[in-house]
Amino acid sequence: EPNRVIHRHCSSCSAATHRDIYYKRLTPVPPQSAFTGYATDFVNLFTDNWMTTPNNVLNVDFKLYSTYDDAINDVNGWTYCNYDDPTVGF
Repeated sequence: EPNRVIHRHCSSCSAATHRDIYYKRLTPVPPQSAFTGYATDFVNLFTDNWMTTPNNVLNVDFKLYSTYDDAINDVNGWTYCNYDDPTVGF
């Protein structure tokens, strides 16, 4: 099974801790029919509308890490992330 890790790089992020973030999916990606709010699909959830719905809750549906190795080994996961701000992507 694939490792289900998405890497986000932000060269313009002022905090070094947020320049590279690894998103590891724990639960299945919601079906297209579940996207009825701000996020219109799974790609939009990342690029434009980082929301908790549908099924996008930290440490329930996904985990965040600062390195790929941490994500693969499930160590040093983040304990907080900010979301539910329309027009702000991951």
